[in-house]
Amino acid sequence: MAPVAGSGDEWSETAMLVIDMQKDFVDPATSSAALLAGEAILPTVTAAVAVARQRGIFIVWVVREHDPSGRDVELFCRHFYSSGKGLGVEGSKGAELADGLTIKDGDYKLGFKHQIAFDRQSLML
Repeated sequence: MAPVAGSGDEWSETAMLVIDMQKDFVDPATSSAALLAGEAILPTVTAAVAVARQRGIFIVWVVREHDPSGRDVELFCRHFYSSGKGLGVEGSKGAELADGLTIKDGDYKLGFKHQIAFDRQSLML
């Protein structure tokens, strides 16, 4: 990819948040709960991450990581985990980043265990 205009110090205090771009949410082959728009926006997100990396923008991957039992999800969602196959189960295929997206050295991974990623999270620190 060719160098991107505007790379350098002007982006040193900028972060890009990539939220819920996991197979369970974007890949219909992995999950029946995948959002139609998730698969559609994947190429755009992949390209945006590449541009951010070229500009030296700090990338934060915000991902769901739940216990297979569902003990760490909201009460109204626990029934989805009764089979041990809920969404975003830590270590599962569905919890992996969507194809084409990877966490690289220098990126930050913020795993969250409840529905709202920005509630009581280290991202606020």
